[in-house]
Amino acid sequence: MTKRGPMDCLTCGRALREAGRGRPPRYCSRACRSKAYRARLADRTEPPAWDETLTAQRIVRAAIELADEGGAAALSMRALAARLGSGAMSLYRYVANRDDLVDLMADAVFAERPLPEDGAPEGWRAKLELSARAEWAVYQAHPWLPQLGLITRPPIGPNLMAYTDWRMQAVAAEHDVPFATLVQVATLVTSFVQSAALSENRERQETGLSRREWMRSRQRVIDRSLRARPLPMIARFGEEAFQATQPQAVFEFGLERILDGIGLLLVQPT
Repeated sequence: MTKRGPMDCLTCGRALREAGRGRPPRYCSRACRSKAYRARLADRTEPPAWDETLTAQRIVRAAIELADEGGAAALSMRALAARLGSGAMSLYRYVANRDDLVDLMADAVFAERPLPEDGAPEGWRAKLELSARAEWAVYQAHPWLPQLGLITRPPIGPNLMAYTDWRMQAVAAEHDVPFATLVQVATLVTSFVQSAALSENRERQETGLSRREWMRSRQRVIDRSLRARPLPMIARFGEEAFQATQPQAVFEFGLERILDGIGLLLVQPT
């Protein structure tokens, strides 16, 4: 350890220039001053770095609860550490970073809804529909999940991968199609379900209103738009059309059309 004299930097030990007037300097640079400040702040606010009660499973479960309560925006390593009564740095002994944590969270919630191992129901279409509805249910139970980037990156957790593998097997059992096509079918189904859920959840969180409440709050704007130019089809919108645009109805309609399209693909000659 470097022995510091009365005119040495308190951080690095370098000799300091004497100040002509005023309080004598304690640091040789802004970098050393900042480092010392961070160290003092950590001493005041950071609980002990090692917490023997922590486990990866406990961290992931607490993160899921935090996101369920406050949405994706509420999830941070500092907020998670506070919930666990631990230091933020302690978490990094179990998860490499926030992305690693999100992957573990996603895999954990998909584990709550495993797909049947006995092959039921019969037929590729029924299997793909079952898997889509199971995934939709996951997003209904955990609305934050589609917001955390699942759509833009491939699944890497075993329970997420199981959905992809199950869908591919469902089609491969009945149709001899290229492997790449099997991958695309599985990806198409999950991309549709995630996109539908993301749209619904963003709408709910951004407005804080139901669809009907939001329509009522914007009625003046809607009426003004209808007067601004001829919109004969839009002008016919009523309760039936409103119900048809509800998130669940859009999901049902879209899922059926996607399965219809996959069916046409599978009967084409290879």
